[in-house]
Amino acid sequence: MYFSIIVPLFNKVESVEKTLISILSQKHIHFELIVVDDGSTDGSLEVVQKIDDHRLRVVRKENGGVSSARNFGISRAKYSHLAFIDADDTVTIDYLSSIKELIELFPKAGAYCTNYHFANRSARRSARIANLRSSPALIDN
Repeated sequence: MYFSIIVPLFNKVESVEKTLISILSQKHIHFELIVVDDGSTDGSLEVVQKIDDHRLRVVRKENGGVSSARNFGISRAKYSHLAFIDADDTVTIDYLSSIKELIELFPKAGAYCTNYHFANRSARRSARIANLRSSPALIDN
């Protein structure tokens, strides 16, 4: 199973390298990583261009906002399974493996998500997604 991961990028010089390293470190290695530079002016693009990985592709566009950047990335994606990760987020090493497992368990679902954490320099808190299997309205019959 292959994924197209889309990262919109606008002025995230302090976080984008950590974001991309977390993505490129996935246990599930079958993906392309599309970074959509949305007109960055702070050196973010230069940070990305220093990363050497065959799965990484950078596309550029005039600044139009995060939704515009995501849509631009979608139009250049090779694969039908899309993942959107912001340039100031990180993912765990098993993120794509978890999504792959969900797709295999629930092949008719249109979207998939995992639990996540909110974090800043002083705190981290978890947010949990309700167990979909326990909700009769969401069970695939």
